[in-house]
Amino acid sequence: MPEIPREYLGWWRIVETSQWVNDDIDICGTALISLTGRADRLRMFVLLAYMKCKPTKAGVSFTWEGAWEFDPVSGTGSVKLGRDGRLKGKLKIKDGDESTFIAGSAPLARRPDGPCALTSEDAASEQFVRLFDPSKSRKGSGEGARASGEETQKSARP
Repeated sequence: MPEIPREYLGWWRIVETSQWVNDDIDICGTALISLTGRADRLRMFVLLAYMKCKPTKAGVSFTWEGAWEFDPVSGTGSVKLGRDGRLKGKLKIKDGDESTFIAGSAPLARRPDGPCALTSEDAASEQFVRLFDPSKSRKGSGEGARASGEETQKSARP
């Protein structure tokens, strides 16, 4: 498989979207997208997703799968490098919304941390299970109305 072009490699801080209110973009931790060609991830709002990236003539395209809160979601996307050195991207949710986004290079201090961290592949997998599979993550803990069968108020999905 062809490698991701050098100028795209790394973690990128998502700072703006066209479709959704940006006030909550960091609600689950710093909004980020990784472009490395292996175990890539996307995090913004309450979306956590794994990505499969491939280089294209215009930049990098990707497919993604993850969860928006507790709901499984998937889609596609692409990024290209702007003249200002920032990524200009497009994200599409299967059977749902689509939005453009802008991302700048993430300094080391801004890389994933906190309760929704996207760190190593194993840690991220464990966090997905803990955060998005109530039968495994909250079993017997009494946390969260959804795990106990009560109705919850969902935030609006983009």
